[in-house]
Amino acid sequence: MLIGGGCTILPGVTIGERRFVAAGTLVTKDIPPRSFVVGRPGRIEPLPAHLDHPNSAHLWQQQRDLWHPAADNAALDWPADWPERY
Repeated sequence: MLIGGGCTILPGVTIGERRFVAAGTLVTKDIPPRSFVVGRPGRIEPLPAHLDHPNSAHLWQQQRDLWHPAADNAALDWPADWPERY
């Protein structure tokens, strides 16, 4: 299941295996397996063939950002003129 940013999903709606919701979609009803939802209100379409495979982390995981709270900032090579703390 992948859900795009800015989606509105109403209470009681079920979303599960191999369902994709496009960014900004308004989901008003349950989504059947292997489907793609887009629009306001959400329009259910068949899942495109290139997306019809089990989800894996590479589809949604982003690289760690320099300013991410979990980043190991001590290991970075900071410029000498930058203060230790702000």
